[in-house]
Amino acid sequence: MPGVPNQETAHEALVRVCNEIDQSGAGGTPEDYAFIRAILQDVVVDAMFQTHEKQNEPVEPADHFASDAVNKLLDFLDQDPGMKSNPDIRELFNVLADRDMQAVLMAHDDIARKSFEPLQQPPEETEHHEPPPKQSPPPQQHNHTEEHETAKIVTIRKQPGQPLGITVANDESINPDQLFVIRIAENSLTAKQNLIQVGDVIAEVNGIPVRTSDQLGDAIRQSGPEIRFMVIPGGANTTNGKINQRYLKAHFAYNPFKDTRISAPSLGLAFEQEDILLINKDIDKNWWECENLRTGATGNIPSPTFEERRRHMAQAPPDKAKSSFLCGLGKKKKKPDPKEAPTKQDQGPLILYEEVIKVKPFRHKCLVLVGAQGIGRRSIKNRLIQMIPKKFGAPTPNTSRPMRDGEEAGRNYHFLTREEMEVDIKNGKYLEFGELKNNYYGTSLSALKVVIDAGKTCIVDPKSAALAKLRTIDWMPFVVFIKPTNADSLRQMNLQAINDGVDTQRKTDVEIDRIIEETQKIQRQYIHFCDTSIPYDNFESTCKTILQLLESADSTPQWVPLSWEPETERLPL
Repeated sequence: MPGVPNQETAHEALVRVCNEIDQSGAGGTPEDYAFIRAILQDVVVDAMFQTHEKQNEPVEPADHFASDAVNKLLDFLDQDPGMKSNPDIRELFNVLADRDMQAVLMAHDDIARKSFEPLQQPPEETEHHEPPPKQSPPPQQHNHTEEHETAKIVTIRKQPGQPLGITVANDESINPDQLFVIRIAENSLTAKQNLIQVGDVIAEVNGIPVRTSDQLGDAIRQSGPEIRFMVIPGGANTTNGKINQRYLKAHFAYNPFKDTRISAPSLGLAFEQEDILLINKDIDKNWWECENLRTGATGNIPSPTFEERRRHMAQAPPDKAKSSFLCGLGKKKKKPDPKEAPTKQDQGPLILYEEVIKVKPFRHKCLVLVGAQGIGRRSIKNRLIQMIPKKFGAPTPNTSRPMRDGEEAGRNYHFLTREEMEVDIKNGKYLEFGELKNNYYGTSLSALKVVIDAGKTCIVDPKSAALAKLRTIDWMPFVVFIKPTNADSLRQMNLQAINDGVDTQRKTDVEIDRIIEETQKIQRQYIHFCDTSIPYDNFESTCKTILQLLESADSTPQWVPLSWEPETERLPL
């Protein structure tokens, strides 16, 4: 019989057998041929073979990696309106988001893409590390460099069980086709030999050009114990041997040992609020590898989207309490109702990390005091101006009410018509405003500029919703969040303020609780606008602390939002 063709399907084989029986026969009787032919040509049998072939056709996957598919599903479930009401959906979400499940999926994907090094053989248990018998020692050192025009050849001999410890990345702003070393792990083989530096470009591995991290990994895995790198020193391509690095300011505290999502807490990076983090590598959409500049430790942190998802699942019912949008105006006993409630744009999105740069010292134009209404921000503002009147000033507010006897225009208020204020309010010329007894009160942005143009630092104590307007390159503020330590300290300070004549009214327990609650709300919604926070348990010491913090901020390098770079002088890092 003729040979069987390669890659022949079952249906094709059936047709071929029928044809061969007709052509050559198989030594049987005509009745046998007719019987076999009837079976093979039966429509049911033919349909069965075609169905078999259809089932064996490969299906193109929607995602090539399990973790990507599951993360898409988690994003879909996260947006499902039935997430909180349907226990089945919530249970599915929790199962898929479980740290062990995520670890299994990541391990599966690593194996599928072969992103791992081959198993290293353990070293022989001998007293002395000598070359094997009948093998002459190498004619040169295993780890060395050779100059090669502008590049150099670095030869490194891999040690069993010890990774090289190099993290690389492409930098679009310099050359997207070059592979830069962005991190060298502490105590790694590369760090100990000190032959490759951060900022160097790895051009070749064992004579093979590499342009991506995947190509580098493949070349290293396919190499023998000795690896030859062609390295272009970083000074020829980067500033001070550094590529463009990204720094983040953390606006929340993180402890990996309290995070059930991370499979190995020891690989996580702990940080406190206001810590500065250097991004070394985006491991995936859920985890980033960073260095904490305060502690010097390196590890993984949750990405913003991953942390937002966790908070969305655990968030409390939204706070629907209404509060005044006006501060620092009128008598303490009378608080104007808000004319304009804070919008989502005023509050801003949830900011977990903020990209920052380190700049040379500069004078902050504004000192912004943030805190709960009734905590005493206005008293602190007045005390600071009294202490150093040549340094500090406060904006004069506007009002549409008639001037009273004994008042002087421009001293306590600028007096405008209601129509004039409404036009300016509509045009966004006010930092904040309110209405009381059919009269407008407000602080205009131009009033801040008057103080700044006089060479003074403008002190303002706005409501938190106004911070989005202030924390910009135009005002360059230093924002201090004043927080009470606890309810008891608030009561004691209130009594002390009454004795000192600073305050005249004793706060009730309801007012104390409201201050604590509002402080927590500011912490949740507006902390990313603040440069620092201080405990408030003593009036005079708090004023002195604020002065010291501002003086330090004006005279030492500062971490500021990346958007401020055009107006500040960036420091090389």
